[in-house]
Amino acid sequence: MPKHGGNLKELSQVMERDMTQALDFSANINPLGLPQAFKEAIVSHLDQLDRYPDYNYRDLRQALADFYQVSDDHLLVGNGAAELIDLLAFALPYPMVTIEPCFNEYAASAKKYQRPHWSYLTQAENDFTLDLEDFWPWLDSHRKQEADQEAGNRAFSVWLCQPNNPTGSLYEFNLLRDLLKGISDRGGYLVVDESFIDFLPDQDNYSLLGQVEREEKLVIIRSLTKFYAMPALRLGVAMTSKQTLLDDLKAAQLTWSVNGLAEVCGQKMPDLTPYRQASLNYLAAAKKELQAGLESFPALKVFPSAANFFLIQGPKDLAQNLLEKGIVLRQTADFKGLGPGYYRLAVRTKEENQALLQALADIL
Repeated sequence: MPKHGGNLKELSQVMERDMTQALDFSANINPLGLPQAFKEAIVSHLDQLDRYPDYNYRDLRQALADFYQVSDDHLLVGNGAAELIDLLAFALPYPMVTIEPCFNEYAASAKKYQRPHWSYLTQAENDFTLDLEDFWPWLDSHRKQEADQEAGNRAFSVWLCQPNNPTGSLYEFNLLRDLLKGISDRGGYLVVDESFIDFLPDQDNYSLLGQVEREEKLVIIRSLTKFYAMPALRLGVAMTSKQTLLDDLKAAQLTWSVNGLAEVCGQKMPDLTPYRQASLNYLAAAKKELQAGLESFPALKVFPSAANFFLIQGPKDLAQNLLEKGIVLRQTADFKGLGPGYYRLAVRTKEENQALLQALADIL
């Protein structure tokens, strides 16, 4: 199976039949689609595609800095969150510590650079919550072993998603604040990937973004891909007040990493308040209906989710049976801490969600 959601062409090769028109619940994209303001910006920019973007992205960075309320000197734009994850994995100290199950591109980047990676596993029976009373002894024990073996190298970085992908679980603000303090006191960095936080109506209550300007050991990642439905354009943002880290990231980044169409779209971010509210309203109703429908099946366990997707546990042949009906789930066997029988599915349009529930009724 494809290692990421949304790859219907690769899935077609695996299935040996055309799956490009399947109902795709494997990619967590806003079902309302690309904002109209982005479409208009793209059309108006088409006659400028023969020009290079500003490689410093000054107007884009200023617009995003205004939107996120950080200094433009503390912000780096990239070709989606994936590029920024790769750059941070290259520039931050190791070992990399990930709170699992989580987005597997973190560990993939550590492997790419042949750096040490430690996985701290949360448990399904606890709905994948993080217990700091258990985490600190685990971390300190691993760091002591490393210090004994490598002459006291004490630098490290801890990575997590907020809300988490693929579980949908949400870290309380006070827990994140305590986690940041404990990591900083130990000389480490905390990377919080907030790629799905735009789907929370009360995101300010769960984001550490407001801490970036005064906490140098904190890095926040934001993605425009998911909420603004632009995976083919790609635009991500990394924010930190650690200037030497930003300098290292810029030095490692390819010139013109962000294309001109994504650049002009990103400049429209401050103007999208109506789109954001319409999306939150639509998804709240669609998610509630879908959750109720999923929970009506005794054969499924539905984990609590703060994001625009659900992690479910069910029969091991569920995804294959749905594929035969032209419906694609994200199989999660490649996520640490999960395995056969776990699936992630996005909240789509109400009509698509009903089609999924009907298919499940036929199968289960």
